Amino acid sequence: MRRPRLRLIGIGIGILLGGVIAVFLVSASVRPVLAPPAGGAAGSAPAQATSPVPQAGSPLAPSLRPATEPPSQSASTDLRVSTAGWRTDFTRSNVDLGEIIGGGPGKDGIPAIDEPRLESIEAASTWMSDQAPVIALEVDGEARAYPLAILIWHEIVNDTIAGVPVVVTFCPLCNTALVFERTVDGVTHDFGTTGNLRFSDLVMYDRQTETWWQQATGRAIVGDLTDTQLTFLPSQIVSLADFAAAYPLGTVLSRDTGNPRDYGRNPYPGYDRADQEPFLFEGVVDGRVAPKERVVTVELGDEAVAYPYAELRDVGLVNDRVAGESIVVIWQPGTASALDAPLIDESQDAGATGVFRPEADGRMLTFSREAPDAPIIDTETGSTWDVTGRAIDGPLEGVRLEPIPHGDHFWFAWAAFEPSTRIWTASVAGSPSVTGSAAPLPRPSAPASSQGLVGRLPVRIAGLPFDAIEIDVTRLLGNELPIMDLEALRSVVAQSGVSPERFEMATGAATDTAGGEVTITAFRARGGNPSRLRLAVEDAAGTLRGLPAGDHASGEVMSVGDVVYLITSADVELLAAAAAALAE
Repeated sequence: MRRPRLRLIGIGIGILLGGVIAVFLVSASVRPVLAPPAGGAAGSAPAQATSPVPQAGSPLAPSLRPATEPPSQSASTDLRVSTAGWRTDFTRSNVDLGEIIGGGPGKDGIPAIDEPRLESIEAASTWMSDQAPVIALEVDGEARAYPLAILIWHEIVNDTIAGVPVVVTFCPLCNTALVFERTVDGVTHDFGTTGNLRFSDLVMYDRQTETWWQQATGRAIVGDLTDTQLTFLPSQIVSLADFAAAYPLGTVLSRDTGNPRDYGRNPYPGYDRADQEPFLFEGVVDGRVAPKERVVTVELGDEAVAYPYAELRDVGLVNDRVAGESIVVIWQPGTASALDAPLIDESQDAGATGVFRPEADGRMLTFSREAPDAPIIDTETGSTWDVTGRAIDGPLEGVRLEPIPHGDHFWFAWAAFEPSTRIWTASVAGSPSVTGSAAPLPRPSAPASSQGLVGRLPVRIAGLPFDAIEIDVTRLLGNELPIMDLEALRSVVAQSGVSPERFEMATGAATDTAGGEVTITAFRARGGNPSRLRLAVEDAAGTLRGLPAGDHASGEVMSVGDVVYLITSADVELLAAAAAALAE
């Protein structure tokens, strides 16, 4: 016996609203409200190390940012976040302000560290394991490590190293760990968190002008300093053990931040599953690579290249040319992910990377290794090297390669800002091992298993943009939301024959200028029977045809492959257009 019309509304409209709220609830749980601001005494002086650093403006000190911001969908200047308490000039911007969304905490709700205290590597080793991930920064012979176990709770550290004011940043939702000089036109700026995101990426602000800055690009996007670009400094995510070996006299950011947190615990457990859709991301996911596959990103001149970790794990090293410049990209096992297990020290091995100019003592070098975890050897001298670009044995022992600024991003986050990126693969490069040139891959849609159900929904319907989100069914069913009835969804999951963990759902809507709306909800039961799933959706949706108009009372259920779609609209033409878009 079919269920009444109420179930259609519960699935068609209620899920759309409930899905948005579910994502908000999830985001609130993984971006906890943290207060008050950090404080504490200044740290001790860092110890000495040696490593050349490219100077700003040199060919090998790239911006690591797109030449221009990605085009906005509209010229809208309507902010979707509160301006209360801000003295930012919102009349000046270079992006669509409608792309900026709230991330949960408000202004400085995630407190930056303004007076960092330091400790020795030995002291840091008492509370972190050897594989603990840290941001390694070396400036003019001084080396410092910033544990992601701390940055995951604070996202920004305002520091000074070797007399250079720097801002060390980490956006957990994008896995972007980037370091910038924080002096602009002779003025040193202090940075904090706005509590807002754009394309899931941290939006920072400086306290001097309250200009808003995009963390992924280092560019000012709203306020007095709009279009100003911060200078990138080369840094790496490596293990504490790698840092200790390369910089034995280096110092480490201390847990004594003035804001006690459960340092070492990951508030985003399980977030780095490569094929999982990102949270709070309203851009288009580039399906060439799984959304949260880690990629090493390099931008030199007018060329941007991404090196997927999935490829680097197989080869361990790549000799390449980008914009005519020779580079070497190194991947080394032994560094834990900060976004996997509830305890960072127990997380899976993500590995560490480094990007360098392959030149030492006036000669160009060619690097090789027999296996991804084998020693790194240069062909010319036979010297052995490590992931920090340091020769650890052989004729060049003690020499350091010049680092090239690079990023270690989730793919979706980099592609949102640099969509023209070319992707390196060993097969396309023409070598099964370590050498090759970045070459463009074709751009077909990725298989559903790596792209998520959002990638199985149309981009446009009848010329209208279709905005969609992925819904975490397990977490949604774990929240009893008073504004919607989850009974229908539970029924569908139960009848599909798979557990909630294997049940996937995405939903979206398109609206015309007259207010007509069409919604599509996609369902997939991984490992289940698609025919059984369709019957479950039809049963929960009720009698779809012949219902009175309004309230999305007309609908259709259709299947494409292993995905079942529920289309609902009071507008018959939009309903037909949506069905045609799915059939295509």
